[in-house]
Amino acid sequence: MKLLLLISLIFTICSCKIPYKTIESNSDTKFYPIYFISETTSLLYKAKVETFGKYYSGLLFIKPSSSDTVRIIFMSEIGLKFFDFEINGNDNKINYCFESMNKEYIANTLVNDLRLMLLKIVAKKIKYYQTSNSDITIVKYIKPKRTLCAFQKLDDVIVELKHRNSIAKSVKIMYSDYDNKIPKKIKILHKYIKLSIELNLLEKK
Repeated sequence: MKLLLLISLIFTICSCKIPYKTIESNSDTKFYPIYFISETTSLLYKAKVETFGKYYSGLLFIKPSSSDTVRIIFMSEIGLKFFDFEINGNDNKINYCFESMNKEYIANTLVNDLRLMLLKIVAKKIKYYQTSNSDITIVKYIKPKRTLCAFQKLDDVIVELKHRNSIAKSVKIMYSDYDNKIPKKIKILHKYIKLSIELNLLEKK
């Protein structure tokens, strides 16, 4: 709780591969996994981030301010800020980025990964599939293209999300160890580039 209060003060100052054999459903129902963050939920994660051979560790704070807007701050445990992103609807805003991360490709990749992680994506059309494991359903997003989201039907929680933006850019996000619909562990891994994020939940408010 003290950590959440500390980072809230800073806000004020700063103003596993899932094997499946898919069977396409004939239903027109558009079913989405439930978002694990709401307007009233602030989350604090212990974070490890690797960007092209550089390693950072600290605290990642996720704070929604409305149904469309989420602010994400990553900082060291002594208060050194690494990045400060804001996701607002379809727009990404980079409020601050540490010098070694402040390259357009790295910063944009990080904020887009976090957008995907939070399921802040606009899907104009989806298809969904039943896997050979009846507990898992796959949602295929037609837009954004090449995005698959696997979730458990029973608990309505996301298990894995995959997105391929290009031949050289493929990301997998894994969610596990849920507590009241909130994943305590999240891993973001890129296949072809040295960029990864590992999160372990510390507090929720």
